[in-house]
Amino acid sequence: MKTPGIYEMSGETERPRSEEMTRRAFVGWAAGGLAALTAVGRLQGRTNARPSLSQATLTSDIRTNVNEILKIPRTPASMPGKFPGRIVKVLTGDAASGGKINGRRTRACLEQGLTRLTGRTTAREAWREFVSPVDIVGIKVNPIARLLPTSFALTQAVIDGLSEAGVPAANIAV
Repeated sequence: MKTPGIYEMSGETERPRSEEMTRRAFVGWAAGGLAALTAVGRLQGRTNARPSLSQATLTSDIRTNVNEILKIPRTPASMPGKFPGRIVKVLTGDAASGGKINGRRTRACLEQGLTRLTGRTTAREAWREFVSPVDIVGIKVNPIARLLPTSFALTQAVIDGLSEAGVPAANIAV
């Protein structure tokens, strides 16, 4: 049974508004554009302008740590996380109005999104799906974006949620 406002990558419970770009439409447009560019290049005789991968000389001088990373055992908390491809839609209503952000409403929206995503009954239980009291958490904010900066209210709501989940303040860095 589908829950309203929760989307899966395999299908959406609601159709997006016509002016919104969906993932499927984006991939379609990108593939079409790539095909068109390839066709134009071939028509102009530029297929040999760059060597193909099979023609290129590959070198073994490039060193990476991929093999070391692959040795690290995967856990349930490893990327892509416990809920890959799941999107939760939360209607914020009056969380922001007249250029001002309502901190209590913002926190309520964040908690609603987390509980709907995880299926937990409380925000504390939902946060515990992602963090534990021994974790050290870094919060990346964007304070300089003029059109869409990270709001103080949302940052505070995240800090409050982490604290309620048992993460000590000394283990939270902004």
